[in-house]
Amino acid sequence: MARIKVLELPLQIVGEFTKTPFVIIVDQVTGEGLLNANYERLKQDTGADSVLVTDDTLNIDHD
Repeated sequence: MARIKVLELPLQIVGEFTKTPFVIIVDQVTGEGLLNANYERLKQDTGADSVLVTDDTLNIDHD
């Protein structure tokens, strides 16, 4: 079963404007899920900076 993780990237500060960019990671995707899901729409709807999709298992340790 696919897993979804959110990886926050370092805070961006431009003057008084701040943004916390993030990447959505979808791993353990099998079969048709790699081709049929609309990941570009997921990126647009959530405001993510990127969406990474893989059939591998990714272990991301961060604090």
